[in-house]
Amino acid sequence: MPFDLKEYAANIDGAVQSHLNWTRRILSFAILRTPLSTDVTDCNAHTQCKFGNWFYKDYEFFMALDSTATIELEQQHRVMHSIIRELCLSIDDKNVCVQHLQSFEEYQIKVVELLTHFKNIAVSSNMHVDNLTQLATRNRLLFDFEALCSSKNISASDFGILLIEIDVIKQIYSKYGLATRNSVILEIADIVRKTVRKGDFSYRYSETQFLLLIDCPSYSILQFVAEKCRNLTEHSKFNKADKMNVTISIGGVCILENESLEDAISRADIALSEAKNQGRHICVLYE
Repeated sequence: MPFDLKEYAANIDGAVQSHLNWTRRILSFAILRTPLSTDVTDCNAHTQCKFGNWFYKDYEFFMALDSTATIELEQQHRVMHSIIRELCLSIDDKNVCVQHLQSFEEYQIKVVELLTHFKNIAVSSNMHVDNLTQLATRNRLLFDFEALCSSKNISASDFGILLIEIDVIKQIYSKYGLATRNSVILEIADIVRKTVRKGDFSYRYSETQFLLLIDCPSYSILQFVAEKCRNLTEHSKFNKADKMNVTISIGGVCILENESLEDAISRADIALSEAKNQGRHICVLYE
């Protein structure tokens, strides 16, 4: 899920600070009788504070991050604002005021904890997405693989791995510069997206490498996907329009029964090295 982490984190930090500031605002009203704004007095005050405006505008994004926590945050935030309103309206009744103040502090803590939870999720999610290509990173690979293998009727041997490396990317950088290098990486990332089928997974594995986790009950399927990726690269815009001769080498394996993901990737890397040694723009696959 692509998003601006810095902006999101800043909004969360601002929301935390503004809700911590409610203690000061309540104290100011109690002592100085500072006029109350609509984010206190209105029945829908929870939608009018700075956080509320942002929260409901990006509600679907929060739901995508954690739907259960989103619903809880919405409820806790609404109740907190309701308590603030009741607290300010009963500010001269000491007994009622004390009860409301205790409740306010409890809900304030809950809201701040939930906001911190969402910030942590966003940071973690962003670590799993490559900033340049927006593909998942290798940090996500093990999580996906374990989740797949824990599913019913699925084992590691139902999958294959394709390890794809852009040939001579360093030479492209030296000759054409960083912008062109990044454009080539983006083009190959797009080819990777076009290559994968439903049930397959794609990752930016390193600076110059991509990894495909293929739903692969047979060697022939692994070979078909690898050749499709290689052929799309051969006819990419860089080769047709710019005549840059961008190529990829591919090493692939079918994951063996009881083989770890790490061992399977190591075998794919050996196959990739063999492809490069044979002259590049070649697929070498092991069953």
